[in-house]
Amino acid sequence: MEADRQIVRHFGEFVEGCTVDSGKFIIKRAAITGFACYVGFKITKKLYVNYTVKSAARKLQKELSDGQREVVNSIVRWKESKEYADLLEISQGLTVEEYITSLDFDQLVAALQSGEISAYSALKSYQIKALETTKQTNSVVAWILEADQIARDLDNLPKEQRKAFHGIPISVKECFSMQNTYHTGGMVYFYHNGKGTRNAPAVQTCLNLGAVPFCKTNIPQAMYSMECTNPLYGTTGNPHNPKRECGGSSGGEGSIIGGAGSILGLGSDIGGSLRSPAACCGIYSMKPTIGRHLSNKNATPTAGPGPARMEAIAGFMSSSPKALQYAWRTIYNLEGPDNAARFDTLIAPIHFSEERLTKKVRVGFFASEGLFEPVPGVKRAIDEANEILAAAGYEVVPVDPPNIQTVLRLFNGIVCADFSYLDYFMKWDVYSSSMRGLELSKSLMNMPSIVRNWVINPLLKSLTKIPPLEKYYTKTSEIYAALEERDSFTANYLMSMEEKNVDVIICPGQIVPALPQYVAGTFVPILFPYLPWNVLNMPAGIAPVTRYSSNDVAAMSSYPRANLTYKMIHRLTEGAEGLPLTVQVVAKPFHEEHVLQVLDVLHQNGSYK
Repeated sequence: MEADRQIVRHFGEFVEGCTVDSGKFIIKRAAITGFACYVGFKITKKLYVNYTVKSAARKLQKELSDGQREVVNSIVRWKESKEYADLLEISQGLTVEEYITSLDFDQLVAALQSGEISAYSALKSYQIKALETTKQTNSVVAWILEADQIARDLDNLPKEQRKAFHGIPISVKECFSMQNTYHTGGMVYFYHNGKGTRNAPAVQTCLNLGAVPFCKTNIPQAMYSMECTNPLYGTTGNPHNPKRECGGSSGGEGSIIGGAGSILGLGSDIGGSLRSPAACCGIYSMKPTIGRHLSNKNATPTAGPGPARMEAIAGFMSSSPKALQYAWRTIYNLEGPDNAARFDTLIAPIHFSEERLTKKVRVGFFASEGLFEPVPGVKRAIDEANEILAAAGYEVVPVDPPNIQTVLRLFNGIVCADFSYLDYFMKWDVYSSSMRGLELSKSLMNMPSIVRNWVINPLLKSLTKIPPLEKYYTKTSEIYAALEERDSFTANYLMSMEEKNVDVIICPGQIVPALPQYVAGTFVPILFPYLPWNVLNMPAGIAPVTRYSSNDVAAMSSYPRANLTYKMIHRLTEGAEGLPLTVQVVAKPFHEEHVLQVLDVLHQNGSYK
């Protein structure tokens, strides 16, 4: 009985003990199960994402191959046609495609307008060159199979009905919406949205004017990088050396035009995307002023709505500054229904000024943006550009660059203010190397400020002169203040130009020749030549001047090695002989004609080939 009483007396303690032990066991087991489920989910998600992206890439590659087969078959039929045989009689000993693609832009336009060359023959000729280029560079990601019918329809038009772009074959950056083609921005999220059902206004305007879009070209993933690679289409190379970078984000355009596979193309720019590929690939381009740009509507919004007053804008790229003049003159003077962008409220109807194009401007120049010296070859290109202009009767004087610290703070703060859309779009995607720099900067900004300010930033300062990221302007009040500061910053710089009586500025088109592939995504200084003119909203063009030579290699012996960035530049310029070296030509807002004037003078009087 006493034993029973002891059991009863201590039963409550026993039950409580069992409950506690059981609770601990359940919590422990739940934690282990939860962790195992989390790990299992992450592994399953990774496998699923990899499978989804690879499946999409395979389907896109098959569609590209099928389209290419159709293009090749149509070329074979064309070469067997009477049309081809007749053109051989005027081709001056060349093949017809060699003859047509050797014509400069003005000659091609005249031959198409007169009917000496059909739109169909021009299309086939550039398709042949594009096939040759993309075989080496992987620049084409889709063939526009409707191009044959578009060209045939144009050839049936009487001469008096032929419009400004009649029969000109054009290439198109992948991100622009076009009927029956994908516009993914290199992201699987947008691949799943399917093919376009309508043409972007920039594309439709060109079609209305008689152009023949015939291919779409590659881009970096999300189009926030100078490294032209993505998981859907792969990597695009430089036509002068396929192991080097072609630039971004209009990299495929730079590559196809630089390889003579297209004579005129559509690209876009928010931080150098029209200019970086032109500089890498040795062609011409111009980022216009926001308000005088080619419409960027219905282009893939890879990061959601555009940043306030620093939107991405579209523009032309070409192997010829005459083509840029012709295209922009046509667009600026275009009225009526042919202008598919007439409802784009960002664009002002400012007509082309022939006076600004022809009246000689006064030129300023600088060689360094204030943080890093460009390599000696780039300085030589600036010197040669200045000599060309001086010999042509232009006055050239030194000027100061915009304050690069302010530029970087405003650009990063405004353009990077909200990445929530991009993060959402990338949630079920594979990250390519082109995204590393952006992801690194986001990771740094997500760290506690005390860690950034007391650990990361001092470490970076000890290694390189690249200023640390200060802040993303995530509050409305911060955005308003930043935009007001930007307006004052712009006004002050324009006043400094006026004090120097300068209309146009010559400055580096790059600080180094085209980098090796898979580097540009993290090598931040390649952005620095371009960002000032996006922040200041000033038109800026690229002109090739010379090529990286053995003398430039020898001159690197005197180039600084003071920090990690300079040491990287020494390594990254190895093997760069023969690559294009360019200058950037910048004018005051809404003075695009001044940029076009100087680009043409450098082309007409320079030696770059």
